[in-house]
Amino acid sequence: MSRMPVRPPKTMLKPPIDLETLVRTAAFQLLVTRAEAIASEALAEVTGLSLDRLAVLVDQLDHAGRIRRDGAGRAVQPA
Repeated sequence: MSRMPVRPPKTMLKPPIDLETLVRTAAFQLLVTRAEAIASEALAEVTGLSLDRLAVLVDQLDHAGRIRRDGAGRAVQPA
């Protein structure tokens, strides 16, 4: 039985996504599809992150100016 030669992939695989990018991407997609502010529970559901972990990440993103929240803490705009 002969083995087929292994060829290198034509394209490089992307490195795993970091959690901040995951949250920003999810917030953007939810904002586009729902056209309303996104609650933390919705972000947690689509990202698979716990509410506690998500809260820390959203705080970091907000302080860095990479996501904006309304007075209720809902995501209203990825930056």
